[in-house]
Amino acid sequence: SGMTLAAWIKCKNTGDHHAIFNARASDQTWVVHPEARSNGEFRWLLRSYGGTTIFDLRAGAVTWDEWLHFAGTYDKASGKATVCINGEVAKEIDVTNPADIAGDWGLGARVGKNIDDARPFTGLMDELRMFTRALSQDEIRKIMQGM
Repeated sequence: SGMTLAAWIKCKNTGDHHAIFNARASDQTWVVHPEARSNGEFRWLLRSYGGTTIFDLRAGAVTWDEWLHFAGTYDKASGKATVCINGEVAKEIDVTNPADIAGDWGLGARVGKNIDDARPFTGLMDELRMFTRALSQDEIRKIMQGM
């Protein structure tokens, strides 16, 4: 019912999308898409079972070849989804139909590419962290500092 995914990334501009993390549920649902997009924005997407998109948030600006801290959060109870870049809220939305996130990764999970080997992350990534709840902005800033 909640999640935070955060990582330090330094992406090369290859003209393609760069998956930070990806997972696919046993029912074929693509569960999570945090990525740096080819058009220079970030994407944060979660789905529930059956492939129903909970939200598809696009926000912020990728600065190619520079270290950035990405954090995506979701909280079903409050109905909020947020993208923070370098500890600052890039965008927060009210989710129209909050739902539980598909809860298994039965068909696999990958760091740095989709489970079908698409959207390879080109560059460097460090301190990938996942939490089963939405972290606050202050908590995101603390994990950015390694706390």
